[in-house]
Amino acid sequence: MISIVIPSYKNHALLVANLKKNSKYFKDHEVIIVNDDPTESIKDVLSEFNAIILIENGQNLGFAGTV
Repeated sequence: MISIVIPSYKNHALLVANLKKNSKYFKDHEVIIVNDDPTESIKDVLSEFNAIILIENGQNLGFAGTV
């Protein structure tokens, strides 16, 4: 299985647009979104995507720490 890890910080509209455009390529893969913005949950934003694993960091770890 291939795991796709997508770090996210703030720009949720762009994240959702990207997921919608590329979801056809995610079949048979594990998709993990890591929210690196501890001030705002994106659980509701991702509610339309049922096969995504969401991790919400308690603090901003930066790109390397998040991935």
